[in-house]
Amino acid sequence: MRSVACSKRVQFLRPVLKTFLANLERYAEAQGWEDFAHAYNEQATLSLLAAAFWQSDLIAIEEYTNWKGRGQDASQGRGDLWARCPKTDNEIVIEAKQQKTELGTHDKTIRGALDAAATDAFRNRDAALRAGLTFFTPEVRTGTGRDAVIDLFDRIRTIALEYGVDALVLWYPEEAMRNPDEARSQKQSYMFPGIIAALRIAAVTGQRPIPNSERLPTTHRFRSVALA
Repeated sequence: MRSVACSKRVQFLRPVLKTFLANLERYAEAQGWEDFAHAYNEQATLSLLAAAFWQSDLIAIEEYTNWKGRGQDASQGRGDLWARCPKTDNEIVIEAKQQKTELGTHDKTIRGALDAAATDAFRNRDAALRAGLTFFTPEVRTGTGRDAVIDLFDRIRTIALEYGVDALVLWYPEEAMRNPDEARSQKQSYMFPGIIAALRIAAVTGQRPIPNSERLPTTHRFRSVALA
């Protein structure tokens, strides 16, 4: 499955997210489907997204100094990613989190990862759109059945849609499910069968809180997209 879904508010991100998937795939192909960028950490995954902004004729910077909070709570920190679309004048700042997920990961852990990204994003001040982006990266032991892997992806997708997201990216190609990798900490053979990236607009400057009716519907039907 290779799919990208965006609400009306973030349609300008659709080509970026599609290119992000292509970057994931390009890296995996170059490594013979034996190593995956998303299997490392948040920064490695985010770097492929930042590249996708430039490849899609937007501009972006990572790990920049910015102000967070308001009034007495204001402080200097670092923003994960700032981007702007010159054609549409849309501007967005993204706070990213990466959450390793296993077959037994609790639903509340998945929701907590979505909350953490959105909470950090809310405090930013650098763009009209302030978004949390959570990368869910399943890690399962080699030999795990395909149905169990698909069930895990479906559970993450369902929880994200119920939570309320503005964009959802699904990438779990068959090639990744067939090829194991050596987990870098446990020294055991694991599969990293793909990634789900869930983006939620935490705040829009000068506007009311966003109702879930303006986000992706919980009944959204995902279709595969061609990356070429």
